[in-house]
Amino acid sequence: MRGIVPEEFLSNEFLQGYQSSANTVKLGATANAAYRLTPNHKLFKNFYTHDGTDHTRAYRGWYESRGTILNDERLRYIEEEIYSGQIAGDHLLSKLGDSMVTWRLTCSRATLDEPDLRETIYEFDPSQQQFRFFSQLQSGLRLFNTMRENIREPAVDWSKFLFLGKATVNFKAGASYSNRDRGFVSRRFRFNARGVQGIEFTAPAERLFAPDNIRPTGFETFEETRPTDAYQGIHDITAGYGMVDVAFQKWRIIGGARVERSDQQVVTFNLFSRQLNPIVASQDKTDVMPSIGVVYGLSSNMNLRFGYSQPVARPQFRELSPFEFTDVTGGPSAVGNPDLVRTSIRNVDARWEWFVSATIRGDIAGTTARRPIQKCLQWDSAV
Repeated sequence: MRGIVPEEFLSNEFLQGYQSSANTVKLGATANAAYRLTPNHKLFKNFYTHDGTDHTRAYRGWYESRGTILNDERLRYIEEEIYSGQIAGDHLLSKLGDSMVTWRLTCSRATLDEPDLRETIYEFDPSQQQFRFFSQLQSGLRLFNTMRENIREPAVDWSKFLFLGKATVNFKAGASYSNRDRGFVSRRFRFNARGVQGIEFTAPAERLFAPDNIRPTGFETFEETRPTDAYQGIHDITAGYGMVDVAFQKWRIIGGARVERSDQQVVTFNLFSRQLNPIVASQDKTDVMPSIGVVYGLSSNMNLRFGYSQPVARPQFRELSPFEFTDVTGGPSAVGNPDLVRTSIRNVDARWEWFVSATIRGDIAGTTARRPIQKCLQWDSAV
């Protein structure tokens, strides 16, 4: 809702503001099991499931384009489910200098079902002093969303401790692979008023859209699914790293680097004609991400720390798809951008720590981000 409200409508009777309520039900379960093959070899696994959600929203506001007040009512139910299972092992290898090998395999699945978002908008009629069904914008909308995502992540780590005089050295190296895929489909339907015969347009939605009113001389259902309302994405990350942790007297130095190859693709397509002008967002990049941390012990309860790292931030599937959703009537629509690229980040941190009954510390930190991923407002001719 937007615009300057005329003085005659500035009362609580007309402008009741924004009211939203949610009722959430969650069901979770977790289980862990461990099996020791030998004193130096053990396996274990765990898994967790989560279930939940619900929403009701109503608000009124001034709509400048029509010069009137609109009353918006929306019912929304979202069912989400997350499953994650992992099997992992720790192995102490005496033949390799008592080095440690840790491996893990994680499989996860997330689902989202939004079976019937219903939105009804009413326009204030000054002559009747009541709200009547408004046939524009998202009024009469029925929205159905479905999302499925799977993640598979194997990884292995190797570590080795050495004692060199007064110094302790820990070497670590590892490799990992992440395969992630997602499918999303949205379908939009609307009740359009084709006639007015025998219809009470001031009735609440449950009576307004009753079966007797769905007819050629009343309401008809039209599909308004857009060419950008479905997408599929896949993201593969192949990575390797090496690091060393050296402790010597009052000093501790941790340094290393991680190399990642990221191959990401999101294809947004017309649900009814997939080959018709698909929108493809594709990125295949290799990044080297160094990091170093230095700790100096000023005393038994006081440290100085310094850190530097160069991580990256990659866009999510949703951010790369031009799927559009308007949350508030008259407000901005959220749309993804297929031209997004990864963000290169540099972090610098200096810290003084003093451990007393509670930790006291002072920090100086700085972060720079090249090509940051952020929300932007883009004005169009409809504004």
